[in-house]
Amino acid sequence: MSGNAGANSQWCTVCNCPLQERNTCYHLWTKRNVGEMRKYAYTWQDATTTKEREEIFNIHRVRWSELWRLPYWDLTHMLVIDSMHCILLGLVCYHCRYVLGIDAKKAEFQSRPPPAFLHDWVLPHKDVPEPYCVLLDHECKQVTAIHKLLMTPLKGEGSITEAQLSKQLLSKNAQPLKFVGYTLGTLKYTIHVHEKAKEVVAKAKSQLVALLVEWVTIFFFVASFIQADHDLFSQRKKKDLSANHDSTIINLVSLCHIQTVIKETTTPSWINSVPANYGEASAGSLKADEWRILSTVYLPIALVTLWGDNNRQDPGENSRSLQVLNHTMALFQAVGVVCRYSMNSQRAETYCKLIKEWVDGLLDIHPHTWLHHT
Repeated sequence: MSGNAGANSQWCTVCNCPLQERNTCYHLWTKRNVGEMRKYAYTWQDATTTKEREEIFNIHRVRWSELWRLPYWDLTHMLVIDSMHCILLGLVCYHCRYVLGIDAKKAEFQSRPPPAFLHDWVLPHKDVPEPYCVLLDHECKQVTAIHKLLMTPLKGEGSITEAQLSKQLLSKNAQPLKFVGYTLGTLKYTIHVHEKAKEVVAKAKSQLVALLVEWVTIFFFVASFIQADHDLFSQRKKKDLSANHDSTIINLVSLCHIQTVIKETTTPSWINSVPANYGEASAGSLKADEWRILSTVYLPIALVTLWGDNNRQDPGENSRSLQVLNHTMALFQAVGVVCRYSMNSQRAETYCKLIKEWVDGLLDIHPHTWLHHT
């Protein structure tokens, strides 16, 4: 309707911060220039070929919309995302199904192997040299996919071989491979010409992939663990066990506890019911209101009694379960605020702080996840 990129795009309709930057300092966000957006919308309309329109859209993320005929149209203020699709069917559904893994089938199987190590990856942004810049949405997603591939174990249960890693990396586009190589400093390699060493920049996909595979199999260090003497970590194949995090938070016992809470909790008549077999395929797809009730009534009770009450003993500030609980409750509290019938500046600020806490902790507490586009 607005002519902008879709909901799954990394580009926002309000600010200049792309999703991949993970910039949650919302007080510092700069709004998009509506005048420029209007200008490029008309430029898109006047373009004579599909190729020209695609180029305009890929750079400026705007198309023509009939709303631009209105002189007062300002989509940074007037385009509103409703809480039903964005929060309930978006973030809450994503957190419960993919972050926590509240799913009977997933709970039956062992979790996939944790990352072999954690690394402070650089996500796509505009402040890189043009030859290595990634602008297209699907290529930005490939950058994240490459990061996950590089963290896949090369030894032990659930591991892949170097040949399999190379094959999967070769399936990615050249531009994301160049960007990752640039951020890791692996684009250059040495050749010998007439017995003289010469440094060459990799351009072919096969060269880029070979250098990335080499990067994960040689000695490297992780900045957050470096001591004053600059100790180096052991090879990538040996795994940094301190970085292991189980991607499956909910097991069958936990799922049964959640279902028991749903069945046995007495609620007022004005609170609608939710499927008592929640988490099983037979429960079907939940509606937005069911996600709201789950996240504000049943799941807080279930998860607090599951993770926050260790036989009436303090579980400890550094316990994994308490970290997951606090992170989850930040989102559920945000749901309670944003789904109210009225809103004011104080509630809006509270919501922003809670969502910031949830986004900031997502990849740190749950390395198997990704940033949700909403």
